[in-house]
Amino acid sequence: MPEDDDPVHIRIDGAMATLLAQLGPDRYDPCMVTNRKGKNILFTKANKAIYGTLKAALLFWEKLSGTLKEWGYVANPYDSCTMNKMIDGKQCTILWHVDDRKISHVNPNVVTSILNQLDGEFGGVSPLTVTRGAVHEYFRMTINYSQKGKVKFSMFDYLEDIVANFPDDLKMNRNTATSAADHLFTVSESAVKLIRKQAVIFHQYVAKPLFAVKRARPDIRTANAFLCTRVQHPDVDDWKKLAQVLGYIKDTIFIPQTIGGDGTGSIYWYVDASFAVHHNMKSHTGGMMTFGVGAAISMLTKQKLNTKSSTKAELVGVDDIKLLARPSSARPSKASPRAPAPPTVNSNASVARANSTVTPSNTTTVATSITYLTRIASATSRLLATTRRIQNTHTATVMPYIYP
Repeated sequence: MPEDDDPVHIRIDGAMATLLAQLGPDRYDPCMVTNRKGKNILFTKANKAIYGTLKAALLFWEKLSGTLKEWGYVANPYDSCTMNKMIDGKQCTILWHVDDRKISHVNPNVVTSILNQLDGEFGGVSPLTVTRGAVHEYFRMTINYSQKGKVKFSMFDYLEDIVANFPDDLKMNRNTATSAADHLFTVSESAVKLIRKQAVIFHQYVAKPLFAVKRARPDIRTANAFLCTRVQHPDVDDWKKLAQVLGYIKDTIFIPQTIGGDGTGSIYWYVDASFAVHHNMKSHTGGMMTFGVGAAISMLTKQKLNTKSSTKAELVGVDDIKLLARPSSARPSKASPRAPAPPTVNSNASVARANSTVTPSNTTTVATSITYLTRIASATSRLLATTRRIQNTHTATVMPYIYP
């Protein structure tokens, strides 16, 4: 650890503290304290950076970013873990997550020279592990760049493990064309609760697809998100809904998530809301951002306000996505001077209300947020109506798979 940095203290308790005391009683016993419940606790000071701590991650970021700046790379203004440099008239991009790096350049020889530089700087203890080509494995994801202008994310093996180990018959006559039926949000107070053993299994198999939802299968996000709200007190209906999700995964297991652009350099936001679908009569917001192909960002949430009409529910939905939409819509790419496309909703009435300068008396907060969003969305500050239904994937429970 650098001597002029703030110290990093680590608390070790339970079995680990007891084990250290057994390995070095003379060193650790004098420092051992016991809390009111009789648990042994050690407070230690780190002499070196320990992998997994925030301090270690920060030190590595400072080291790597500082080295790249010395080599002539320029930091991306919106992502501190992305740096670019023009080499031989073409852009070279290096981005990283913790200690994993991705390097791209049109010339493979340039990539090779960069790898040699990095290995000389950081490969002192052990050489860098390098994978090259169009297909990469990372955190149980397969990232495929084989198709020009598009990237595909898949998690076939991970999903197969989930489906294969689920302790129920997924071959039952269920309609698995969609991940949920139209009664997904319906909660029956009279439904029989699951016994504890089955409830634990329910919790496990609701949690497992979450890893894939964020990476390769956004089409199951609506159903999975609702089931996450049911893990405390699940019932037999929730079990059937979980089986529907897993049956859908089983039947569509080899579908990847594809992301690409339409060649215009535009960013498109789609927003929708399902009116009063939750048991407390609150509506449900769904939204997604795309460059033209696939969902680069998707979100859904239960609305915080009760609304009186579907039009007002969609206004609240636009407000729900404003924090996500601002970084992408308000900052056109330097590589493309074309202004981002304004957000779209699928209701002309909602568009008229959102673009109106008149503030409805009973929706002052919503109208203020709409004005805020439309000002940052585009130069024209207008929302557009659309007949495309891709945003409905996160609101309409019976929507089929439509992510390209």
